[in-house]
Amino acid sequence: MPVTERTTIDALLEESLKQYSQMREVLREMKSQLDGHSVGHISLLLDRFNQLSGDARKIDLEIAKHLGISGEAERLKEKIEEKVQLQADILSLIEQTVPKAASVKAILAGEIHTVSRGRRAISGYKSGSSSQGRIVNRSS
Repeated sequence: MPVTERTTIDALLEESLKQYSQMREVLREMKSQLDGHSVGHISLLLDRFNQLSGDARKIDLEIAKHLGISGEAERLKEKIEEKVQLQADILSLIEQTVPKAASVKAILAGEIHTVSRGRRAISGYKSGSSSQGRIVNRSS
């Protein structure tokens, strides 16, 4: 096997491990933000997680191609096991985070509905006076 292919698979695995670690950290931060209901920041974290997830998926496909061709799975066993552990951690965090996110979403939807209904109710109350102003002469 050429040295460049070995270097490539090692670099791909390192990049994959880095991305899965970042995904885990983003999920941990998202989980902590859900407790504080910081919706704006959660949205940014979700976008970041989705970007990392898409990138990781592409790299994983490349790794699978190289492992199928090179037969180096045994040499890379430790890194692959580390990656599997990261994936298990991510799955666990997703299982803990998604129900909380769904409840926060439901609470916010209820609050938005209540505010919207209140705004419609208030806009229904119109004063009986003319919408045109009056000219007031001031005498000194």
